[in-house]
Amino acid sequence: MKKIITILLIAISIQSFGQCWEKVVGGFNHTLAKKVDGSLWAWGLNDSGQVGDGSTTTRTIPKQISTATNWNNISANGAFCLATKTDGTLWGWGYNTNGQVSPAGGTYRTTPLQIGILNDWAQPSCGESFSSCLKTNGELWVWGNNDHGELGDGTTIRNNNHTRVGGTATYISADAGVWHMLAVRSDGTLWAWGDNGYGNLGNGTNVSSLVPIQIGTDTDWVKVSAGGPLSLAQKSNGTLWGWGRNNEGQVGVGNFGAVRVPTQIGTVTTWTSFDAGGFHATAIQVDGSVWSWGENVFRQVGDLTATNRNVPTRTGGTTFFATGQISAGRNTCHAIKSDGTLWAWGSNSNYILGNNSSVTVQNTPVAISCPTSVGLAVNGFEIADKLKVYPNPIKDILTISFDNEITSIAIYNLLSQEIITKAINATEGNIDVSALPSGTYFVKVYADGLMKTMKVIKE
Repeated sequence: MKKIITILLIAISIQSFGQCWEKVVGGFNHTLAKKVDGSLWAWGLNDSGQVGDGSTTTRTIPKQISTATNWNNISANGAFCLATKTDGTLWGWGYNTNGQVSPAGGTYRTTPLQIGILNDWAQPSCGESFSSCLKTNGELWVWGNNDHGELGDGTTIRNNNHTRVGGTATYISADAGVWHMLAVRSDGTLWAWGDNGYGNLGNGTNVSSLVPIQIGTDTDWVKVSAGGPLSLAQKSNGTLWGWGRNNEGQVGVGNFGAVRVPTQIGTVTTWTSFDAGGFHATAIQVDGSVWSWGENVFRQVGDLTATNRNVPTRTGGTTFFATGQISAGRNTCHAIKSDGTLWAWGSNSNYILGNNSSVTVQNTPVAISCPTSVGLAVNGFEIADKLKVYPNPIKDILTISFDNEITSIAIYNLLSQEIITKAINATEGNIDVSALPSGTYFVKVYADGLMKTMKVIKE
């Protein structure tokens, strides 16, 4: 009979709902969110590793990315993600054929990879297949695909190396769309570059630009959001402006015609948060009311209809308020309420809503569960008989068994870096640790709807 070594376990259960979410962003068919405890979670399509959990398995509910709890700003688009940590480092994972995640190449990354060694990154932004990030000093850097001039370097040549945009110019806001970029410089001027097929650069033409061009002469711009061929920007007086493709009414100015210059959306001056999606947009006013407009075939406006809306339309009726942050994905929306709860509506293709439902579209906002994070430095308690890990200390092969099916196992070092991951899908499995250096490691086990972490010693 094998000897069972008693080990320290950290039991983690899944809560139903809770006051835990802080930031959320929608990608093409996946969603990325950060909790108030600094942990990072993702769900949805995972064919290119965009969920970041070490697998390519589609996730129907939020799945934690590593055990780190010092994540800061986040971005998702296409099939990849970027995120900064509180130490200023920049990380990426997911689809990588254009070097938007790793200059070293490779089709995709399934776990976060640090991008470079600098620690002054502030706000990342993902395009369809290119990346950008603001630094703490206001510099804007881009890399990846450049077919449409989205890197703003005067060429259409892909560049895996970070390239600074606009020479010595500094920026206060920047956002990557599918094939174009918007940015506000420190002097309040508005700039754009890249694809302009629908007038999304805002210069009154359909001519693309390989370098940044100033839009108008106003100097009171403060924030931008770039979606598909759609652009949104806000001025310091709180007004919201839109331009670009408007076939589905996504510019929000009351018609379905082309809009090639910034045009004010209504007369409201109390917008607090806004985001441009694929063919729709969503925003929050100061009173917490949520408004969406544009394409609605996937119910992304959230007004119980499938009718495209060309003006901001109340989402969720008069009882739904979300004074937190909001995000528009390709065909979905997510919003965080002031109490930290997360809500979603629109298309549920590839489970992008994150509520473990097979419903294809969600007409009105639905709450997303709040899972409990797995941390390495928490007090634990012993669980006998059910979950067994042996031998401990380990030399070569670690065996893990449980009464119910084990989904997967992941091993982390003391820096919370994932070293090994393996799918099990059985009540018992083995994992080869012979290549690991001697030392202390943490083994995370996913089983029976729980996540449990144990400390083991490698001889």
